[in-house]
Amino acid sequence: MKTCVEAFTLNLLKRTAAGKLPLWLSQNFLVQAFWQRLLKERNAATYRFYKFIYEQVKKHRSALDVDNPGDFLGS
Repeated sequence: MKTCVEAFTLNLLKRTAAGKLPLWLSQNFLVQAFWQRLLKERNAATYRFYKFIYEQVKKHRSALDVDNPGDFLGS
């Protein structure tokens, strides 16, 4: 029986272009280099976004007041 993660991964792979391409094409280093070059700006923006979120979480943790329920997410 598949685990939940395996089932999710397989379902996601079926919905992407990589699931429809032959392995020799999707795992070719030239094709991967092409996609990396094409998506360089998106990857840089994603990195900046995650870095911003990480810094905000660190800042929030340092000022966290355990006795104040308003400091916790979802409250």
